Amino acid sequence: MSDNRTPVSPVRIAVIQYDPQVGLKHCDGNLSRGLVLAERAVRDGANLIVLPELANTGYTFQSRAEAYAHAETLEEGRSLQAWTDFAVEHQVYLAAGFAEREGLKLVWGWTLAAGSWQPTFVAFVSLPAAFVLLFGGGWQVTISGALLGALLVTPASLIVVNYLCYPLQLPAVVGNVSGMALASILAFILCKLFSSWGRPSERSSVAEPVAVPPDYGVIWTLRRVLADFSEAPFFGNELASLGLLLGALLAYQLAPEEPAYGSLLLMPMIAGQFLASLVGVVFWRQQWRARSWYPTYIPIVSIVPATVLAHGGNWQVVVTSAVLGALVAPPLAAAISQRLPGYMHGYIGNVMSMAICTLAIVPLVGVLAGGGL
Repeated sequence: MSDNRTPVSPVRIAVIQYDPQVGLKHCDGNLSRGLVLAERAVRDGANLIVLPELANTGYTFQSRAEAYAHAETLEEGRSLQAWTDFAVEHQVYLAAGFAEREGLKLVWGWTLAAGSWQPTFVAFVSLPAAFVLLFGGGWQVTISGALLGALLVTPASLIVVNYLCYPLQLPAVVGNVSGMALASILAFILCKLFSSWGRPSERSSVAEPVAVPPDYGVIWTLRRVLADFSEAPFFGNELASLGLLLGALLAYQLAPEEPAYGSLLLMPMIAGQFLASLVGVVFWRQQWRARSWYPTYIPIVSIVPATVLAHGGNWQVVVTSAVLGALVAPPLAAAISQRLPGYMHGYIGNVMSMAICTLAIVPLVGVLAGGGL
């Protein structure tokens, strides 16, 4: 006799639908709401419960920083632990999607969870390169500069940006370069006290090539303007700058909202940077002749982008910030650098000039351009 009974699955599935809201203030409520509905499903006999995707955070994030702020690690995520405890307690299977981030083990990685931009790049463009230029090559100098940069420059800039610039609504670049200056001064003082940290290796006996003096004409001017885009005190190469600019323009073409912090101001920013360098190189040509190098790059990496981000990309903002930065920042940097002790690299004067001039010029341009303070 055949058995015509319909087989019964041992699994009873509950698919839960609700509307989790984006925002850190909503995360606790989202998590609690899902668990309340899951408990109701358990009482109705479900043993496989499916929650919505991103059930604890909501679904649509406005930026990468916002997504990161909501994300949790697989190992230590609070929501995942709550779901696990629920499943174990009720002897059910619970499926839920969440925004996952890789567990950060680096020293300053925790700052990225703040949800706003953080200056973890600062050590890369400051002390390590200055160390090598001042003390020479060799593994000991290289490692000392890298460690001091990561352990002093990065936290100094993080502190100034997060506890001074953000609360007072100052341009973040002020905190970046102030941290570089303060931490570098401390690092060079430590190296004076502990001379082995900055002891150079034996210099190579190979003769260095003799540079041909430039003619400071039109071609030199254009090359110099381009070179200012690639961190002039350390690299300053027009080919590197050309690659940088082409990469930025390609990124803007592919995704206009990605470069320049999503401001859509990349093009006026680059125009202002080019104008600032051109004005500076032409106006301070005699300083270039006398010194062989002059910090005309300063407004490119500080004043112009900070002003455009603060007041917009209209031509008054672009031109005024470029001209003021080109005329004021280089001589101030040179004056500060000349007064530094011999055991400190002159780039400290450059970044101090960036901080001072950005603090002064950004609000001034706001007034001149009709934007107010």
